[in-house]
Amino acid sequence: MMRLPRFLCSTVLMGISAGFVPITSAAAQQEDELSRLIGMYRSGNVEQAATGLQSLIRIAETSERRALLEYHLGLALLRTKPAEGSAALRRSIALDPDSRPQPAATSAERSAWEAVRSQMRIPIGIRFEPATTIAGTGDSLGLVVDVPVATGVAQPTARVLLAVSPGRDPLVLWTGTAGERGMWDGTFGGESPRSGSYPLIVEVFDEAGSAPLRWRRMLVVTADALTQPLALAPRPPSVRAMVPIRVRDTDRRNRARRNGLLWAVGGSIVSFTASRMVPDVIRSSPPNSGSRIALASVYGVGLASTLYGSLKMVRSVTKKYETTINVPDEAVLRRQRSAESAWLADSARVTSINTRPEALRRVTVQVTERR
Repeated sequence: MMRLPRFLCSTVLMGISAGFVPITSAAAQQEDELSRLIGMYRSGNVEQAATGLQSLIRIAETSERRALLEYHLGLALLRTKPAEGSAALRRSIALDPDSRPQPAATSAERSAWEAVRSQMRIPIGIRFEPATTIAGTGDSLGLVVDVPVATGVAQPTARVLLAVSPGRDPLVLWTGTAGERGMWDGTFGGESPRSGSYPLIVEVFDEAGSAPLRWRRMLVVTADALTQPLALAPRPPSVRAMVPIRVRDTDRRNRARRNGLLWAVGGSIVSFTASRMVPDVIRSSPPNSGSRIALASVYGVGLASTLYGSLKMVRSVTKKYETTINVPDEAVLRRQRSAESAWLADSARVTSINTRPEALRRVTVQVTERR
């Protein structure tokens, strides 16, 4: 009774082992066939090598494997059919933009590969501005994808995907035009992220709608629970900006008119009174006497006062009386009120957030090379 289970286990293990043998053998055979085809096109037998490589491409299971086969197909066809060879190299780079020429490539093959790649728009960078956010506060991270733009070609459309877990669809972080600043809230579909490394995929589409170029990196996320409540922003300082302006001074005008009237009336009375006394002074006083000189002086003063007052009244009508006063700058006041309102709203938001610190996490992200 005890031998039956052991026998069954041995049989199952043998079957499993036998099942792996064809797979391993098939992979080894494909590698041997690839090595043989590489040797064929390097020795000048291009047609047969290209036919064999196309057969391997049709059964390739991964994009990396297909990219490698398209790379060798492009090098083979460059010798006899440069246009088809360039197309194959373009397909290889599109499948794996991070690929580089094989170490065994000649200088001519490297130059041909570089010429093809220089005509393609490959994402060269991705950055977050800033690289830290606090999930749950509503703040967002600025996300920018840098893509070199070929001469005469408009900026391509880009999409950033994040593989959160194997069992879920990739999370779309951002879709837009390459080079523009997008926003990401720092969460994984509304959930606070966990620390770890996640595959990051950038897809770049051209105007023709062909298969996108895919660029793979790793997004390293560090999510730490906050140990202290969020600090309130300092209250904006009060600004008392004053602007000098010129305004009409009605009081000065009225004072000038009133003073002119007084001078004119007073001078008229003095001169009129002096003129009435002239006959008596002439009869009773000799020429050049003190009385005549005093009367003449009083009469002159009266006439001068009348003239002065009249001129002052005329000027009160024609002259522009203005004065300088300082008033608050309306633009500064609007900015001050806006800053004050923003500070009050932010303070209320931070105060409400601090009531649930267990849900707050400081999330820091950085992009690294693909592993």
